Amino acid sequence: MQGHGNAAAFDLDKELRTIINKFRKENFKYTQETLAEVGNNMAQILSRNTPTTKGTGLFRSSFKVKPYVNSVYVYNDRGAKGINAGIPISNLAEYSKRGPKPFILNTFNSNKVQIYNDFIKIMQQKLNK
Repeated sequence: MQGHGNAAAFDLDKELRTIINKFRKENFKYTQETLAEVGNNMAQILSRNTPTTKGTGLFRSSFKVKPYVNSVYVYNDRGAKGINAGIPISNLAEYSKRGPKPFILNTFNSNKVQIYNDFIKIMQQKLNK
């Protein structure tokens, strides 16, 4: 069947690709934003759960989040000789036989369901805008 006069031809395939690509871009953007939010939440949880020790308290306040594509890395930048210097204090705290009881993995394990649920909730809010 031929077109009607001067009307532009409708290309369903092109229109669907445009819609799908727009959704993919928005979904990617929202995923990165949501990962950053839950990463910051996890850094705050780790900070709150850091055992109190003698010293400056800088270890507790040094949890950071580094974004990567489709993931985030929550870490502590304090080293035994200062920021990013020497053995990471997080390794000493987690694996030392003389230091405080390990808390990083335990904190993650006890909060991972909440972090997962937070991710889903935030992502749904962003997608429903």
